[in-house]
Amino acid sequence: MLEAKSIVFSFQQKQVLQNLSFHVKNGEVLTVLGANGTGKTTLLKCMLGLHTLSAGEILVDGLPIQKMSTHSMAKHIAYVPQFFPTGTGGGFSVMDFILMGRSAYVSHGFCRDDEEKAAAVIEEMGLAHLALRDVEMLSGGERQRVLIARALVQGTKTILLDEPTSSLDLNMGVLVLEQIQKIARERDVAIVMTIHDVNLASLFSNRILLLHNQRIFAQGTPADVITEENISTVYGVRNKVMMLNGVPHLLIMRGEQRK
Repeated sequence: MLEAKSIVFSFQQKQVLQNLSFHVKNGEVLTVLGANGTGKTTLLKCMLGLHTLSAGEILVDGLPIQKMSTHSMAKHIAYVPQFFPTGTGGGFSVMDFILMGRSAYVSHGFCRDDEEKAAAVIEEMGLAHLALRDVEMLSGGERQRVLIARALVQGTKTILLDEPTSSLDLNMGVLVLEQIQKIARERDVAIVMTIHDVNLASLFSNRILLLHNQRIFAQGTPADVITEENISTVYGVRNKVMMLNGVPHLLIMRGEQRK
């Protein structure tokens, strides 16, 4: 389980995150929603130990990340960035790129066990036909699945994803989110992701964390959080929320919006 306890993060004497407390259990997908500038990506960076907290603590598997080395962190938390890393220079096959996820476990080169783990994840993610393809030649959806596969091969029980559908069309975005949900459930992994699409968050999340003014405005199940009042306050838009098969579905209304 990953847990944040009363965390505060400040930058240049300004509080960016204010007194956030939440948790995500193994097998769950927790999605962080909020307007631009509310601190979603900053929160992920705090959970990765890239930002030093001003107060509070973050625990993963019961251990405070502030006391972890980078090497140890890579064995507990995997990260899927919003954009595919630039500067790979070509020449890296999909297999080579995914195998890099085993780096925290090796000191003198990858062994047969590392290669077998990478091959198993490649099969699981439906990438076997691309295993020898140069990663620079992949489509956006293929690259996203490769990034997720590299995170999976780390063998961590927590995975963080920053806008995993931002560069994908609707069909590929849904396929990727279905895969993320399946990973959480079948691998018993705690997943935290940021996303902008409220309806996709509602469909593919166990719980939602809604940020507003650098604080937690609401948290709970999609039905608890995705309400007309909450969406109006946080996003400033006129809206209608309808329940479809027990899942809230957001409709944006035309007309004058709130400032």
